[in-house]
Amino acid sequence: MKKIICVLLFFISVSAPLTAEETLVFNTTTSGFPPFFIKGENDESGIMYDVMSYICNKHGVKLETVGLPKKRIEMQLDAGKLGANASAIEWVKDPDKYIFSDVIINVRDVLFSLKTHPIKFENVRDLFGKTIGIHYGYRYPLFDQYFNDGRIKTVIESNEMMMLKSTIFRRIDAAVVNETTANWIVNNNGLLKKLFVISNNEVDSYEYRVMFSKKWQNFAGVFNQELALMKQNGELNKIFEKYGQLKN
Repeated sequence: MKKIICVLLFFISVSAPLTAEETLVFNTTTSGFPPFFIKGENDESGIMYDVMSYICNKHGVKLETVGLPKKRIEMQLDAGKLGANASAIEWVKDPDKYIFSDVIINVRDVLFSLKTHPIKFENVRDLFGKTIGIHYGYRYPLFDQYFNDGRIKTVIESNEMMMLKSTIFRRIDAAVVNETTANWIVNNNGLLKKLFVISNNEVDSYEYRVMFSKKWQNFAGVFNQELALMKQNGELNKIFEKYGQLKN
């Protein structure tokens, strides 16, 4: 009987819900990544933030946000100072060190070019001799060898807005951008509407999730349960629609 009680107590302690006193520190990037993270003067929003906020509020977990640069994220997770960060699994050097949520949204990298000077992209050879805008710190496995040997030239920018501007001013022929982010920027800036054409073929695609430190393993399980429910009851689609996204 004692053994049975001990086993039951063990499983209860492991699966026990988090208490309201616990605070989850969530990285929302240094300057925002719309529409996933949007930083206002006094508040924050965005698809990933809203999902996390919804689930934390439902379970009485206090949510605290920080804005960390990429190079400090895993260091802070490993030190237990950061609880969660939005990421794709393939972006992380050692993903087994962390707990990943189920997929929140599928995202594509595509080519944006001007309607007046559209860039054909049916295969990589179509871009030989072209100058392409890319994001600082990002990797592009499809293009890396051609960037390195100069068959495709590059201009490095710090964000999607700068890449779109470089396209408008013809400093580049096209930009490799996150389609969701670029569409949000264009739709929220009237002067940019109707200027761009989007490639049908994607450069890359990935599944955007939340990665938790091992300290938050129990909550990661709760998070996945709630995320599945949000997908079923329409709550997740409400968040997508809030930011102009179609059902994922």
